[in-house]
Amino acid sequence: MSNIIDYVKWRGDLEMQVDPFNDIDGLILSELVYVEFNQIVPGFLEAGNRRLEDVAKDFFKLNDVEQLMNKFSFTKDAIQLLKVMAESKRYRNILLSDYINELDYQEIKQFAAITFQLPDNSIYVAFRGTDDTILGWKEDFMMTYMLPIPSQIRAKEYLKQISHKKYNRSLLYTIKNRDLKTSIFSSLKQYFNQSFNGVKIRLGGHSKGGNLAVYAACNNDERVIKRIIEIYNNDGPGFDIETLKMPEYQNIAKRIKKFVPEGCVFGIMLEYLEEMIVVKSDAKGLMQHNGFTWQIEGTRFVEIESINQDSQAMDTAFKIWLSKVDKETRKNAVDSIFNIIEAAKIEKINDFSEKTFTHLITALKELKNMDSESRNALIHFFKTLLVENNNSRKEYKKKNNS
Repeated sequence: MSNIIDYVKWRGDLEMQVDPFNDIDGLILSELVYVEFNQIVPGFLEAGNRRLEDVAKDFFKLNDVEQLMNKFSFTKDAIQLLKVMAESKRYRNILLSDYINELDYQEIKQFAAITFQLPDNSIYVAFRGTDDTILGWKEDFMMTYMLPIPSQIRAKEYLKQISHKKYNRSLLYTIKNRDLKTSIFSSLKQYFNQSFNGVKIRLGGHSKGGNLAVYAACNNDERVIKRIIEIYNNDGPGFDIETLKMPEYQNIAKRIKKFVPEGCVFGIMLEYLEEMIVVKSDAKGLMQHNGFTWQIEGTRFVEIESINQDSQAMDTAFKIWLSKVDKETRKNAVDSIFNIIEAAKIEKINDFSEKTFTHLITALKELKNMDSESRNALIHFFKTLLVENNNSRKEYKKKNNS
């Protein structure tokens, strides 16, 4: 079996005109947005764009890659991905633009996004998922009692602004770089249609980024929604019941592709309407959330029938808690947890210790205005989440340092 880096090395010699965009490409671009492109890719709504190959050259020239690779974060894997993509015919000429990266501790917002212009004259809008900052994790749990969260609002604004930009390439380029199965007449029709109505759009993200892609898509103008081809939600949380009732969400649900690993934690949070496709992972515990552990065979993910028993148990525990407590109690619980984390001066997931886990569980036990069943369900959820993360991180470091 192979992962997305193996896929790029194996499939990278086939341009998208020969082998059209697929689900694995969707995950690859969703993971690439974890790379820090500040001062390398043109910023949000700035003029211009840059080829992926040129972006990679500047990134490796301006950064101490050895230092970055010693960190335990999604960025580490994304840097390796950037390198092999820049060396491949399939990806090196993709154009990157409209990069944005915001951390706002006052508003509780962790948001980043980038736009990729693909050879078929469409664009792929990728939203960054939860990174290794505590700020990003807090915003995730805010979804249990607040809608929209700040990043969702920003994602909606980003897509709306991006939809007004002109991404059309020349008629000659459109014909020359068309899918080889597409006739010249169809390419001409596509060119004039996109010149008048705007280019076709794909959206996606990993973790919270997948949630942002779905939210941005179903909360935009009808003209924008009509241009959307597909939405890739790679192990991202769902929404509350009110969102599921929205006609816009229900209408677009068939265009959402939701992929989760067999040991899923984040993708089963809250509710969703779209079909959930379960992917085999070669990792254990929370490390399955890392898209670089998802298994690929040929040009498809290796799919399995359902999530495992541990995931099902965690899903049940979390949903029991949600059903038993009101939004104010959820807010108090989340605030209590992250107040302890912030008091311990923990800014990133790597800073966690066994002592921190103990303090968190103690704080949850002392929560008032919550019945014992829902309190125990919440304790079970967080204990599994945090302890498994710590164990998985140790195993990951051991494996990669050996």
